[in-house]
Amino acid sequence: MTGSAKTYYNAAISASIIYWGGTQAEADTYLAQTTVAYTTSGSSWKEVIGNQKYIALYGRGFEAWTSWRLLDYPNTLTRPSISNEAVPRRYLYGYNDKDLNPDNYAAASSAMGGDDKSSRVFWYITGVGN
Repeated sequence: MTGSAKTYYNAAISASIIYWGGTQAEADTYLAQTTVAYTTSGSSWKEVIGNQKYIALYGRGFEAWTSWRLLDYPNTLTRPSISNEAVPRRYLYGYNDKDLNPDNYAAASSAMGGDDKSSRVFWYITGVGN
């Protein structure tokens, strides 16, 4: 792959702004902000890319949630006050999985810290998200 993360970051943001009806000049103005620029808008690549990707996924809630689970950004997601639980990171295994496939259910649940909504999804276990 050629190019830098910054080059792809800028191209993706520009494409998103143009897709939503903006111009390249507006994209350039947006990218020039210190709170948006690749080199100044966050403390890690995950924060920089995660925040802008979340914005770009406006109207695509499930995909935005999936991106947040992978990158941990934006870090503005909060738990619903009524439940006092963390924002779910994954779906639970099916109701019958424990009975129909107990060995694999136990192995998978154990590998991710339990069959809980707050358990990390598989890409953290395999090291992709670490």
